Amino acid sequence: MLVQASDLPALAGTPSNAALAVRRLAARAWVAMEGAGVLPTPRHFELWYIHLGGTNPELSARLTALLGKAAIANAKVAYADVYEQVFAGPRWEALAAKCARKQRPLWASTSTKNPAYRDVLYVEELIGADTVDTMPPATIKDFLDHGRVRDSLTEDVAGARKALADLEATGISMAQVTAKLQDDGVASFSKSFHDLIDTISAKRQEMLAHAG
Repeated sequence: MLVQASDLPALAGTPSNAALAVRRLAARAWVAMEGAGVLPTPRHFELWYIHLGGTNPELSARLTALLGKAAIANAKVAYADVYEQVFAGPRWEALAAKCARKQRPLWASTSTKNPAYRDVLYVEELIGADTVDTMPPATIKDFLDHGRVRDSLTEDVAGARKALADLEATGISMAQVTAKLQDDGVASFSKSFHDLIDTISAKRQEMLAHAG
């Protein structure tokens, strides 16, 4: 097991000083997680707390090596294992012959949140056939200025699989991470949809009142 209870940093000093040190280390862990774009789950917080406490060099080395790679690796594997498999072969060819269309993968809001990363990282590394990328205006401008175009999505899929396996080995479950992100995304889009319907309804009632 990569992480053990003994890895939790031992903080010396009086009880009040130790408590203050714990709070400071916890705050550093939280800020570091946010900066790296790590989903704030209890397990991830534990890993980052230990990482910043410096008690498990192996864990620290793995986390540092994996920063900025999980999302890209997950997208590469999804494209290879789902998209390219579903839309290929005799079954798909029979559907395509009847004018069926592919459901294109969409990468949403691929701006870079972590200033330590290249500002067009998530655009350059997710370029592939039949995909859609929704970028905010600033990222579009940055990519037009200095982005590099290549068929990156199918590059080094084996390396992407290894990155995901390494994440699992540290105790980070991509299945849990993606499920949480999916739930949050659906809830956000659902709220936006209902807000839109409410706005249209209110406008309709206003127009009807004026018409009467």
